[in-house]
Amino acid sequence: MSYNQYFNDSYGASRQEFQGLLGMIQQRWPEVELQTVSNCPDKECTTDIIIARPKEKQHLLMITTGQHGIEGYAGGAFLQLLAREYLDKLDPEQTGLVLVHAINPWGMANYRRVDQDNIDLNRNFITDWSQLKDSNKDYPRLRFFIEPGKLGKKKGRAAYYFRFIRALALAGSGGIKRALTLGQYGYDKGLYYGGTQHQPISRWLIDLYNEVLREYKHVLHVDIHTGYGPAKRMTIVNSALDPRDTTELKEKLAYDLVVKADPQEFYAIQGDMVDYMCWLGRQYPETQLYSTCMEFGTLGDSLGALVKSMEALIDENRLWHYGGGDPLRVEAIKKHFLEAFYPSCPIWRQRVVEDARRALNGILSYEGLV
Repeated sequence: MSYNQYFNDSYGASRQEFQGLLGMIQQRWPEVELQTVSNCPDKECTTDIIIARPKEKQHLLMITTGQHGIEGYAGGAFLQLLAREYLDKLDPEQTGLVLVHAINPWGMANYRRVDQDNIDLNRNFITDWSQLKDSNKDYPRLRFFIEPGKLGKKKGRAAYYFRFIRALALAGSGGIKRALTLGQYGYDKGLYYGGTQHQPISRWLIDLYNEVLREYKHVLHVDIHTGYGPAKRMTIVNSALDPRDTTELKEKLAYDLVVKADPQEFYAIQGDMVDYMCWLGRQYPETQLYSTCMEFGTLGDSLGALVKSMEALIDENRLWHYGGGDPLRVEAIKKHFLEAFYPSCPIWRQRVVEDARRALNGILSYEGLV
């Protein structure tokens, strides 16, 4: 199978191919099932989970994808790659599988990052909502830039750059990036909105995470994302709560791009799912846990790339909530947004597969699963 055959451009096709893996997995794991969870108004949009149980619950490999809906297309490709090239290397006697396709199926089907309630699910994993203090102080003062309202008919790009210069003068590039990526909990039509309580799929996953941490002695969890990081490269992003030293991990994983999700190495996040998993793992001290994220970079990490990425996010959000703009501009916004999180570039897709292979070789070996 060539690298491009792992990818699909519609949610339905990706879901169908994922479900098709069940028979192949059952050949090695007789006790396997496909679970389907529906938590959105469109009943055709479901989160699908393949659970394969070993004879002896020693190790578990868990892959989650599509938390940011549109990023689920690369996640679906990763699941196909894993199933077709790596599962025959695992021991079905002692190693189980939990493969999750499309945590946010509505977002994936509609080519959006957020769910049907405009909630960024990767800002929704708060450990204690009663203690939540929205620490994003930059977002309110930069709303003129992040949430400028309805699309105008003219001077769209010029107006965007004028607002960006104002925001840059007010908060600097660090403040703009922090305002966007940290997450916020006060503006329900804004970007990176984390909600006011756990979404149904978040609660379902939390129950699943508790179950596997309770039942297995060793859990390896990898969450798949796209967008940030060097262009056409994949970065392994560890939780700020993970005690592992990133410099040592680069050597042990034989992979050069390993960072921690903190302002010094990557960026800080509130309500992050991998952070939640690491926090939860402390409640199960007898279980060995490594929970991490693989982030496939698209536009790049330069200031110019950040500007383009922000423009795609801001305009897509404006278009969804307020409409406006001429048809050509609307199509341009949709295309720009798609390319920011699921590029059509053949080289990008090839690099996704190549870097995924390198990272899987390193991480599965490091964790003793192969």
